[in-house]
Amino acid sequence: MSNGIMCTTTMCANAKVQLAQMQETYKNYANDGAFVARFKPSVDSIQQAFDDNYSVFSEWIPFNPTCCALQDIGNQAEDMNNQMLSYVGAAPITPTPKPMDINSLLLVGGVIVGLIVLAPYIPRR
Repeated sequence: MSNGIMCTTTMCANAKVQLAQMQETYKNYANDGAFVARFKPSVDSIQQAFDDNYSVFSEWIPFNPTCCALQDIGNQAEDMNNQMLSYVGAAPITPTPKPMDINSLLLVGGVIVGLIVLAPYIPRR
C-alpha cells in the first residue's frame, strides 16, 4: 500500500492502457514537425519511466506496490494525451477512474459485514 491506497493489478493494467492511448495519439500526429518538437521529449520520458518500472509479472502479483507507481505514470500519460489532443483541437479523453483508498474500502467492507450480520434480524413481511 502506498499513501493509503491499496495497489492492485487493475492499476497496472490501467496504466498500460493509458500508455498505449498516449502512444497512439502521438503516432497519429507524428508527421507534424511542430507537434513532434513539442511533445516527443515528454512522451519519450513517460514511456521510459513506464518501461523502467513495468514487468510482465506486474499484473500477476496481488497488491504489488509497483502498480501504484505505474498508476502514477499512467496518469501522467493520460495528462500528456489530453495535452496532445487539445493541441490538435480534439476533445480530451474521459479520465480513468481513480482507485479507492484503503479507508473507503474498509468503510464499504464494514457496511457489507454489518448488513450480513443484521440480515437475520430484519423483519420480513
